[in-house]
Amino acid sequence: MPKVAQISINKINANICKFPGEFIRTPSNELFCNICSTVVNHVKQFFVEAHRNTAKHVRGIIQSSSNSQTQLFLQPAFKSDFTKDVLKAFLSADIPLRKLRNKNLKKLFASIGHPLPAEQTCRMKVTELYEEEIERIKALIKDEPVFIIVDESDISGKKYVNILVGIISKPHISYLVECAPLSTAANSEILLRLIDDTINFLSISRPNFNLLLTDAASYMLSTGRTLHKLYPHLFHVTCIAHLIHNCAMRIRAHFVDVDQLIARIKNAVIKNKTRANTFNEIGIPPETIVTRWASWLIAAMYYSANFPVVQGIVRKWSGDGVLVRQAKEIIEKPGIVQALIAIERSYRNLINIIFKLECKSCGIMETMRCINELQFNEDPCAIGIYLKGRLEKNEIIHILECTRTEISPHLYSLLQNCQSTSAAVERSFSLLKKMLTKERNFNCENVRKYVIIYFNSSVNNEQDIF
Repeated sequence: MPKVAQISINKINANICKFPGEFIRTPSNELFCNICSTVVNHVKQFFVEAHRNTAKHVRGIIQSSSNSQTQLFLQPAFKSDFTKDVLKAFLSADIPLRKLRNKNLKKLFASIGHPLPAEQTCRMKVTELYEEEIERIKALIKDEPVFIIVDESDISGKKYVNILVGIISKPHISYLVECAPLSTAANSEILLRLIDDTINFLSISRPNFNLLLTDAASYMLSTGRTLHKLYPHLFHVTCIAHLIHNCAMRIRAHFVDVDQLIARIKNAVIKNKTRANTFNEIGIPPETIVTRWASWLIAAMYYSANFPVVQGIVRKWSGDGVLVRQAKEIIEKPGIVQALIAIERSYRNLINIIFKLECKSCGIMETMRCINELQFNEDPCAIGIYLKGRLEKNEIIHILECTRTEISPHLYSLLQNCQSTSAAVERSFSLLKKMLTKERNFNCENVRKYVIIYFNSSVNNEQDIF
């Protein structure tokens, strides 16, 4: 910081003493007006007096005098930990802490009289912020019936298990409480230990763990069966949104020609901008992502609505490359129109229900009402039979039919309005994948702390997160 004449500092201090509460000295040795939130020229006393006589300053003085306390510049720093506030803001926005070294960022904060904390100082506060977040969650769920969402995923070649917890009476809000890296593939023994440890860590009483939401993988089902023996009031519901997605994948496997139509045209378009521009009239064909629910059905509906136009576009493509030749072959294949008609007639309504079930505000009762209203017409893939068989094995039926006498009507009522999807945990994996870039290096324990703060402070500001 450049040297400042002692006479200048004396003038600033004199004005601060003369007009208490109106002015402060900034780190850059300027006179700052608390009332008007602006820097004041203090070279001559005349300029200070002129500023104090402005209408804005006079109004501010009158207003502040009517309050019980004068609002001082930097007052929040005395009420809270500024370093922790900066840290939480950076983590919730997924800004790497190394950005605290940025000279322009430092200059900006210094100009408003609040220097940025050092990077190392913030890193030392991460554990404290994480512990405060866990304590906050413990206080929120204390003595409340809770649900837990569990899933595992492979991110950057490493497997992680994420666990979310929420209050059954407020099912649209869930909190990430565990992000555990695995050295081996997930199995029921690992999941059982992680879930039981998490429940003990959060001080959840055994009768208050009432709902487990997972996918329908065999090791998840095995985990649920074991947990039933440990937690007397537990129901294990496998995600209905996953179930409907599995239905879409069965449809995809049945209609091989339509699947090839979608894949071949996508390959031809995604690798060539000229061919992509030929679809300007109707829009570029949707890109299908196998793990993204409903994306294949959406693509099939696109071709059903635009097949004659798509056929005309593909026929006009020039060149004899492999991608063009394959696209032209599939577009002329016999039976492709009939297949698109069958998908349109029998399975269009699956798209809307998948989107609805992804929403955390869609409760178990509403979910089953939507399932029961599904109509499949000819149903060439026997999706109706498949759904019925899978639902008979799902404990969601026991919640609706109130089959267990040890469960109170009050708890049944709460459970029937609780979410039936594990979509929230999918979102936590999306954020984790975004956080674990090649440019950032975390040890395992820090990954857990960072992603928990990131997820809980950013995602839960949204009502529907997936």
